[in-house]
Amino acid sequence: VGEGEECKTTIAPEFQVHCEEGLVCTMPALLGAAGICQNPEAKSTQVTMVGEGEECKTTIAPEFQVHCEEGLVCTMPALLGAAGICQNPEAKSTQVTMVGEGEEC
Repeated sequence: VGEGEECKTTIAPEFQVHCEEGLVCTMPALLGAAGICQNPEAKSTQVTMVGEGEECKTTIAPEFQVHCEEGLVCTMPALLGAAGICQNPEAKSTQVTMVGEGEEC
């Protein structure tokens, strides 16, 4: 995939997504998490912003975070490090909360 796109190299080979030649997959410390394809010589300080319905990541290291555009909120599952979805704050959420065995549901 190209620069700025999501790469996945710490998962099973049949599901891996690699960067184009000349780019590196900059990964957070969370095994299985997606990284971002970057030019190895570029130091990115720009915040990645996405629109409604797109995946946001705000509970990971700052250099890997993806934020929602102004006016949207990142609706996150309860799992730290997991991706959320950018939504209009006035829209009704259809997100399901999962609980473990023995927990209140």
